Amino acid sequence: MTDTLETAVSWENLIPLWNAVRKYIKSRPNTICMVHISHVYENGANLYFTFLSPMKKGDDLNDYVQFHKKIIDTIDNNKGSLSHHHGVGRVTAPWMEKQHGKVGMGLMQAIKDYLDPHGIMNPGGTLGLK
Repeated sequence: MTDTLETAVSWENLIPLWNAVRKYIKSRPNTICMVHISHVYENGANLYFTFLSPMKKGDDLNDYVQFHKKIIDTIDNNKGSLSHHHGVGRVTAPWMEKQHGKVGMGLMQAIKDYLDPHGIMNPGGTLGLK
């Protein structure tokens, strides 16, 4: 399997997050983890992780989903954002409320309801909203 994940993180949390995510990814046997900073700001940066790993034959999809979820958990637990500029969709939607709180999610749902009163535009996709 191969994939990329990106996260925005403040400078004070960058090295701890970098270490934790690389440690988790590399804990999987025969796995390569690469990371680079693609954007730099006064208050932090975007870390862009790329990994390559063999998949468990016969359980490919579940293997990928479980590994990916734990990478996102590691990013979230180390004060990284769910995304930097690629956006958040179905895969990371379960973490949205933890990142933005009930009020933040309610505000985003209200905006979507206003712009899409019939709920026909990408239901369940963008930010996990209805």
